[in-house]
Amino acid sequence: MEKLTFKNGDTLELKNIKYCEFASRETHCFEGNLCVNGRSYLGVFNSGQGGADEYYYLAERVETLEKHIADLNPNDTLEFWTHRQVSDYITAKKLKRLMRTHVVYTLCKPPKVLHKKPLDKNKGLDGLVHQRYLECGGKVLNEMPLREAINYCQEWRLI
Repeated sequence: MEKLTFKNGDTLELKNIKYCEFASRETHCFEGNLCVNGRSYLGVFNSGQGGADEYYYLAERVETLEKHIADLNPNDTLEFWTHRQVSDYITAKKLKRLMRTHVVYTLCKPPKVLHKKPLDKNKGLDGLVHQRYLECGGKVLNEMPLREAINYCQEWRLI
């Protein structure tokens, strides 16, 4: 989802995420690859049973990434960063699926529920959401950039 650029110019991103919703109990059940500069560097997975993320390949590689992340933000860890990437991936997947066929919106601020109406491809977004709802602080997520919609949903815990 998001690339992290280290002070030395290297980039870190989580790719090839496979998420298993039915097996996710206390944490997200997933597996993926941590890539440095686009090349696979570490494998990461979590069984979804409440434990920490597990990394495979060399332990020195985990320590190296931990040091680079600590240089950028002393309060961050590789596991926290990975968890944020998996959460972004899951939210984006759900939002994209929903927005393909529906107008997704909130009615007021603070939003408590995501509302949806079927999307008519011939009419677009016009007229489906009353202006009065938007005047009291509601938002149409279809009109936002995806990154902004993901952050909005996560901030208000809508998905």
